[in-house]
Amino acid sequence: MNDMSYYKISLEVAEADFNRFCESMAVETDLDNMEKDTQKAFLENKCIVIKAMRLKSLAVNESGELEFTPVRSDNKAKITFHEPTGATLMATDGASKNESMKRMNKVLADVTQTNEKRFSLLKLSDYRVCLAVISLFLV
Repeated sequence: MNDMSYYKISLEVAEADFNRFCESMAVETDLDNMEKDTQKAFLENKCIVIKAMRLKSLAVNESGELEFTPVRSDNKAKITFHEPTGATLMATDGASKNESMKRMNKVLADVTQTNEKRFSLLKLSDYRVCLAVISLFLV
């Protein structure tokens, strides 16, 4: 299959957009500053994000924030990922350490200024993109 018949934008453009997002949101990208496990997770999440960018379901807005339009989920309303704050991490207060997905949904809800239910209703392929984006902030 021809790459551009499947993807809507080139790898080079998506990588430039990814770098612009990372710079704008102060996302750590220097692999030399990461432990091996963190490097692996970062690269996996970067691949998911760049693929979504190439498919045009994920884009960088003029403020440098990522905007995601779900592909497979019923609710196609755009989700904007704002820069996390200290309150983002505090959003998980009240969820036990054993409730990792509940904690992640609380973080997602805070960063996107929406509610947890929005993420629980996403199809898994759309949810994975959101998890990859939020994971980049948590490196």
